[in-house]
Amino acid sequence: MTTALIALFLADVVFTPRFAEALHGTRVTFALGPEGERARQERRVVAAPEAEPVRLPAAAPGAYLLTWSGRGVLDGRKEVRVGKERDVELGTVDVKRGRLVDGFVLTPTGEGLAGASVTLEPEGSSLRGRVEARSGAGGYFRVEAPDPDAVYQYSVSARGSRNEEGRLGGESRLIVTLRKAPRIVGRVLGPDGEPVAGAHLTATFVREARELKDGKEHRYVTKRSFGLARSDDEGRFTVERILPERLEIEVRASRLRMGLHHVPPVASDSEADEDVGDIRLQRGRTIQGFVRRRSDGLPVTGARIALSAREDRLTAETDADGKYSLDGVPDEGELWVTARHEGLATALRQLAVKAERLDIEMGRPGALEVRVCGRPDELAETQLNLSRRFGRAESIEASLDAKGTARIDDLEEGDFNLMRTWRLTTGDSYHVLGAPLVTSVNVQEGATATLSFGCDGIPVAGRLRWNGQPIANAYADLATGGPAAAIFKTDATGRFATTVPYAGTYAARVALPSLAGVSLGPPCQVPATGNAACDLELSR
Repeated sequence: MTTALIALFLADVVFTPRFAEALHGTRVTFALGPEGERARQERRVVAAPEAEPVRLPAAAPGAYLLTWSGRGVLDGRKEVRVGKERDVELGTVDVKRGRLVDGFVLTPTGEGLAGASVTLEPEGSSLRGRVEARSGAGGYFRVEAPDPDAVYQYSVSARGSRNEEGRLGGESRLIVTLRKAPRIVGRVLGPDGEPVAGAHLTATFVREARELKDGKEHRYVTKRSFGLARSDDEGRFTVERILPERLEIEVRASRLRMGLHHVPPVASDSEADEDVGDIRLQRGRTIQGFVRRRSDGLPVTGARIALSAREDRLTAETDADGKYSLDGVPDEGELWVTARHEGLATALRQLAVKAERLDIEMGRPGALEVRVCGRPDELAETQLNLSRRFGRAESIEASLDAKGTARIDDLEEGDFNLMRTWRLTTGDSYHVLGAPLVTSVNVQEGATATLSFGCDGIPVAGRLRWNGQPIANAYADLATGGPAAAIFKTDATGRFATTVPYAGTYAARVALPSLAGVSLGPPCQVPATGNAACDLELSR
């Protein structure tokens, strides 16, 4: 009789594991046990994308905890309620690759600190793979890191505390003690020495590092900005020094120019407060204007306005009438105002000296499609830069796809110069090489302009030699005495193929390899029908 009753209450927990592809061949342990206790039964399976259902027996009705773990497996858990039914079907259980990192954030007295931010970021990445969590009661936190084999940089921060940073290899437990952050205090004053109340202050910590690579020293600068502070009625402010690095304090106030104050770095164990004294802001002018659509004159609401001039960067947004206002604009220097809005081309306007009004019209965005012809290695090392023919010398960089094409969007109507050069990459750095090939193009509002390099024109092919020997993998150009008319790279036998825009007499100029003291040999005659035997000889 007793045996029959026990059988009546036995139930299986049934589920189908779904494993991440990267876990193929990994052994994963599933276990089922009463809630709050370690699982007492387990079944081992070999991970594969498609898995057979798993059955784990429950001893009696009640609350259970299903757990799974393994090498390179992100530990998981799922609460299960078992009733009197024969089986409990859980459906699919996702088993992910990763590793669990947990631990505590503590105060200097050893108490748990709740609300602290814990960030893990894989070394060598930007924001990809970054994970975050916050500590809860007792300072406990739990972070699910997606890559079990990665080395992570961790950062732990909390209000009023100095950030703690470090490196995590294969560890799964992290205990961090946060110390009180020293304070940086000072005053914001106006041009006549009067206190400035309500000034906005942004703290940016600047970390500099140097590394020796390939016999050259590389300098890296990382900037991180943290929260805002405001000056009080007496102009006084307080900023927390959460990192020991060099600090830039940016100060903004209505109708005054932005101020930038530099604070030197301190020792990592320093706990002393710092008084940076007075930060004096200078007078500036106020610029106002309206942003409208070129097509119908209607106001553009919510356009983002930005003014850039050396250390000054001011921003605003247009209201329902398309109006904007920028305070603290410098009285001197070259000033440019940019207007951006989704669906309209970014507008760039120069602000006249002493001007107090600037109206901007925005039109539909145009585009430029570029096609470059050449061998795959030539396409891979091609760099394109687009800039306006007149006005600010600011360029847009573009790279080619495997088919030798590139597209540049969000262009305002106007005339542009497109420059093609060589981009040679060495490790983490690159340099631009050779005489640029420049051509002009006009982009119309809402239209797509097209341009090509080395595809159209008069065909020219041949071989480049130096003292009778082919110059392999040389970066060179063809010219009639002025700017480059074509650029090319020779193959392993010194051969090249390109096009030139017009018939004439062309000579070669080699940028790499460096051939100091080399004189140009006889030029190549290119008729309107082309020249397939343009052999160019260079000699000392």
